[in-house]
Amino acid sequence: MLRAISVTLCAEVVVSLMARVRLIANPASDLAFTRHAELLADRCSAPEELERELRTDYAHARVVRGVTDVVERWYAYRDGSWKPSNPAS
Repeated sequence: MLRAISVTLCAEVVVSLMARVRLIANPASDLAFTRHAELLADRCSAPEELERELRTDYAHARVVRGVTDVVERWYAYRDGSWKPSNPAS
């Protein structure tokens, strides 16, 4: 996968635009988790693979494939499900 620019949308999701996959990490306020997920996603070929890799450091991480349009979307949840962004995360 090729790397591109990270963009914050509505302060709730961080979207990493890649050539093939759009990664949306949650919570967006956890920049360490977001960066880690982005780095791992570059070398993963499926969301299940990314989830296995993330669980090394984030035991409850979950990655699911989203509804696709032109690019595929992967949603990476640090805590296993969507959480509102919070500066203290």
